[in-house]
Amino acid sequence: MISAIALALILQVTPRPMQAPPDTLDLQWVHRAALAEHPRAAEQAQLIEASRLGAAALQAGLRPRIALTGQAVYHSSVAEIALPIPGADVPSIPHEQYKAGVATEVALLGRGTTQRQADLLRADAAVNAQEAAVGIWQVRTRVEQAFFGVAKAEAGLEALASFKGDVSARLNQLESAHEEGLVTQSSVDALRAELVRLDQQESLTEASRLGALASLSILTGVAHPPETRVRVPSAMGADAGRRPEYALFAATRSRLARQEAMSAEGTRPRVDAFGEAAVGRPPGLNLFGDRVEPFFSVGLRVRWPVFDWGASSRNREALAIQREVLDGREAEFIQGVALQTAGLEQEVQGLRAVLARDPEIMALRQSIAADAATRLAAGVTTSTDYLEEANAAFRAQLDQRLHEIQLAELLARIQTIQGASK
Repeated sequence: MISAIALALILQVTPRPMQAPPDTLDLQWVHRAALAEHPRAAEQAQLIEASRLGAAALQAGLRPRIALTGQAVYHSSVAEIALPIPGADVPSIPHEQYKAGVATEVALLGRGTTQRQADLLRADAAVNAQEAAVGIWQVRTRVEQAFFGVAKAEAGLEALASFKGDVSARLNQLESAHEEGLVTQSSVDALRAELVRLDQQESLTEASRLGALASLSILTGVAHPPETRVRVPSAMGADAGRRPEYALFAATRSRLARQEAMSAEGTRPRVDAFGEAAVGRPPGLNLFGDRVEPFFSVGLRVRWPVFDWGASSRNREALAIQREVLDGREAEFIQGVALQTAGLEQEVQGLRAVLARDPEIMALRQSIAADAATRLAAGVTTSTDYLEEANAAFRAQLDQRLHEIQLAELLARIQTIQGASK
């Protein structure tokens, strides 16, 4: 289970090599580039690799442990055997004692504890890695804000350019008519003032576009030149991938299962085999040996903590409560996703209804503005009246394009919120 989660994490978030940025950016490319450039993009793979190394270090403890041993000591007082036998050679324990050798130890029973510790270590890493993935996922929202900010500014600039062209054409007509004494200077000045206002609005819109484009450059790690444009998606993009929160819940459940398995280790028996081969004076437990001689010893060590005063059962109860808490958090997350998408889907339906009527409104406004321009050229209306109708036509044209962009933005936001289906 843990290996599957780890593999899924690496496949999901490992940065892919990015191609050179296109002149016209699409949302899918920007998403991929931003995920690859995220400061924590490599964190998941690093955590999984760290857990692999830690688990390997734990499992190395299952192999026989070999150590060089040595000791040298002088005892000022040792046990003596007092036998009043004339002529008898009574042995004595040497005051100077030393030995050097090799000791080894290996677990015979209880090796599963080490394996379960390694599994728990990997489970911890999977949870931590998935928490990082949850943080990385949030970059999609920042990308979409910047991307559609550029798109809206581009739409504004295009509409302004068209409107400025119309006003400039009317200004040329009025200047000619003014030279012939057919219109007043104030009518000409009104159009000139409007052109100045449009220039100001164009400057502000261009600054907004460049700011959003700069944000995209930071998020993707690629410097996008000022002439870069964006391509608004006409429908749902490619599958965004499953929300990482789902994998986080699964990884946390797996960790709780590993913790429960470890809680039972406290009352399981453990048997170790040990041995030592050395030379010493005295040799081994031959306390009266006065020469340096080789010796060896082998044996078994058993440890079985039969009672733990209910610690294991309390741990299991605590873990059961944590599972209930986790279930509640997952239910809250699913409910939150449903609430967010429900509201956005209603907005999508409303926007589609508005878009269905936008062409009608724009056609009417353009017809009215064209009539106002004709009347202005004929000198039967004022520049102010013409500008009022021309501005309304400009607004209708811009609104239609903004509604299209807003619809695409809502669909992208829904996809980011929902992720792939479970």
